[in-house]
Amino acid sequence: MTVTAIDIARRLQIIPALALVAVFLALPAGPARSAPFKAKECVECHEDQKDETGDKHAHAPFKRGECEGCHKRHGVIGKLVLVDQGNDLCLTCHEEMEEVLEKDVVHPTLKMEGCASCHDAHGSGRAALLAADGDESCFRCHGQDRFERKNVHQPLRKEGCAACHDPHAADFAGLLRLDGDALCLDCHDGGAKLADKHPGGLAEVSDCVSCHDPHSSDQPKLLHAVQH
Repeated sequence: MTVTAIDIARRLQIIPALALVAVFLALPAGPARSAPFKAKECVECHEDQKDETGDKHAHAPFKRGECEGCHKRHGVIGKLVLVDQGNDLCLTCHEEMEEVLEKDVVHPTLKMEGCASCHDAHGSGRAALLAADGDESCFRCHGQDRFERKNVHQPLRKEGCAACHDPHAADFAGLLRLDGDALCLDCHDGGAKLADKHPGGLAEVSDCVSCHDPHSSDQPKLLHAVQH
């Protein structure tokens, strides 16, 4: 049988494949050959996040190393791919907030920019994952001068903005926890008695904020600077 140049070329192409098979068969049957591929933990590459997982205020899934609760694995090529987008991602765990977000008045920042506008998804070193301490979170958007005048409303001074306002959503304008004068009378009880204390007396307590600033004032009794 005549061996042509084409036959020789085909046989030569097989040699590298046979060589690889021989090398594989020569490997020991131990871990070097049989161990499966082990995926890295996220913090092995994202070392800058490792210390933050130990913070006492770290986001619970992040603290437990459950990165894939929010992120999809991205392999060698770095790419941030979330399991879901925006508030929908947060609501997969924080289901109780779905009913809250159906209220009549939703905090515009929450509605337009999402939970991450006030909360850090991994942790901020502060309680509730807030980007700043207490009312400082509010002052990042709401200029604080008008809340820090000479006389500050006691609930604001002692308890902060959340004493009267819900930071997420409410049934009343201004994210108030109760509507208008009802909120004032929740602390200033005895409506008729309170009305009598006003100069000249009042038929009833009504529209408190027309005379009093609910946050702070340079005038006594939280009165507005100009009265009509």
